[in-house]
Amino acid sequence: MAVFDFPYHRLVTKYPESSKRLQFGRSYQFVARPEAPDQRIFELQFEYMKWYVNSDGTLDTTTNAQWNAGALDAFYQTHRLYEIFQYPHEFDGELNVRFNKPLELPASMFNAQGGIPPFKVELIEQP
Repeated sequence: MAVFDFPYHRLVTKYPESSKRLQFGRSYQFVARPEAPDQRIFELQFEYMKWYVNSDGTLDTTTNAQWNAGALDAFYQTHRLYEIFQYPHEFDGELNVRFNKPLELPASMFNAQGGIPPFKVELIEQP
């Protein structure tokens, strides 16, 4: 199974509302125990990545692979929204995930030699 090897990001963890809640009168609320483990969503906030180009003008996906927007694009094209891969979570270890939303890579910044502005990638945990 492939590993998501793009470590230079900040991580936001989003938990779903996994319990059923019923509102009764006089502010009484009943909350049921969840029926299954939470399926967390991980928002990866990338501050900087860069497009690399070979001398013949083709896309280079191997140079500085962990900072390489082309390598991330190739990884997404391989897995899309359906293929499961491993995400090395800093506290929970290797987690099985897939992309939760289509990848959106921003345009290169003007005069930045291929650098792109900050963007987000969303993954969803697969139990």
